[in-house]
Amino acid sequence: MSLVRGVQHYFLRVYAEECRKENRSGAWGPFGEAMFQTVLLASLPIAGLSAATVVLFFSSLEQILTSYGGPIAVGFALASLAAVYLSVRHIVGDPKALPALISAYGTRRDRAVQNIQFWCVLGGSLALPWLAAAARKLSD
Repeated sequence: MSLVRGVQHYFLRVYAEECRKENRSGAWGPFGEAMFQTVLLASLPIAGLSAATVVLFFSSLEQILTSYGGPIAVGFALASLAAVYLSVRHIVGDPKALPALISAYGTRRDRAVQNIQFWCVLGGSLALPWLAAAARKLSD
């Protein structure tokens, strides 16, 4: 399955689950909540890769990061978050066509697959900096 199809399926699973909720406490609605969760899931690997890059190349980036670390981190985080949001928004498409697409989603199996996808992406994203640190330690 391609990355685009994976994002589409994840979004539709979350959207179907949010549409089925009866007591909604948030003001975002089903579409906003599904977008938030999908953008969060899509931005986790970027954060993991960024942290792994800093770990691997810290000696060459040390002077830049000590001088301008805060602005660089905030700028990169905002730029990557905006890029991920726009990408997910483009992949999802027209929100008016979504109610017809969610009829196949929202089952217990879909909820389980959604949770497994989230934890796999989270675990992999958290493991990237640790793997980079181990690779750096082995190469020294």
